[in-house]
Formats: sequence, structure tokens, C-alpha cells
Amino acid sequence: MRFLFLIVLGVLFTACGSTTSTVVDAEKIKALDALVAQKNFEIVSDWAYPLANANVNAVAISGLLPPGSNANSISLVGNPNHLRIHGDSVSISLPYFGERQLPGSYNPRTIGFEYDGIAERLNVKYNEKKQRYLINFYIKNREESCKVMLILFPDLESDLIINSSHRTTISYRGNVSQHSENTTTITENE
Repeated sequence: MRFLFLIVLGVLFTACGSTTSTVVDAEKIKALDALVAQKNFEIVSDWAYPLANANVNAVAISGLLPPGSNANSISLVGNPNHLRIHGDSVSISLPYFGERQLPGSYNPRTIGFEYDGIAERLNVKYNEKKQRYLINFYIKNREESCKVMLILFPDLESDLIINSSHRTTISYRGNVSQHSENTTTITENE
């Protein structure tokens, strides 16, 4: 009886064990490979993850954050944002939540990260074991320079980390898609 109990227990542990590798749809992996090879994709972030500090906590306590948000994770749903890569060109428009470390000029129109230009030292690496891309580059404008680290996962999700020379680090979580340069024209109904 004891032997039978040990066999049943062993089968249960084996059957309930989890694996560390995940199976990802081969079509999604091919789609991601194509996006990265063409260097023509867009990331729209759903969440921002600022470094929690006294100022961010004060904003969270005041109730000014969107529903479902807290000091460590802020929902960006309904907030237009993007990171676009087209060749060596980068376009970034992301809100910023955090603390400015060094003084800079005040421009109320560009409170977040705004950049359109060439990515410096653009480096793309593929991690075969983890099946993900790591993209690093630098951007610089008159006021600050930033190191951008982008991780693209085969399920077409992304992690974006921005280290700024003037602000605390912030990261974003979003989705990757092909960037289309379609512009929509709004017409008035008569």
C-alpha cells in the first residue's frame, strides 16, 4: 500500500510540474522577425512604471492618476503615445511620470518624452535562448540625452526603459505592430 501511495504521489508531482519554456506561436515569431528586419514598427504603451518616490506617491494619494493606477504602475489606456522606428529614424511621444533631477527649460507642451530624429548607436541583438530582441540606442536634444532600451517579445509585447540624463528612469509596457504611415483626414459633415 505504501509503495502504491509513493507511485501515485510521484505521478502527481510529475504531472503537475511546470516547464520553464513557453511555446509561442510560430507566426508571431515570424512577424516579429520581419518587423525587426525591416526596422519599421510602432509600439503603443498601455502602462508606465515610474520609480516610486515621494513626489509620485503624493500624486497617487491625491487621486490624480487614472483608474486602476497606483504610484508604481500608471495606466496609459486612452492616452495617445508611441515609439516608432523607421530605419534609423525614431519618433517618441510618451508621457512622463517621475522626478526631474537637473533643471531644464520649462515647456508645457513637452512635459513627456518628445523626440523625432536619428537614433545614435542603434544596436539590435537577438537572444536565441529567450527568443526576444534587445534594441539599444541613444537620443539627444538640446536639454537632455537618453539611453533607450527596448525588449521585444515573440508575443508582440514590449518593455521600454528610458534612462535620462535629467530625469529618473521610467519604463513602459506595450504592444508592437507594423508602423503604417496612413494619415486620416477628418472631414466635416454638412
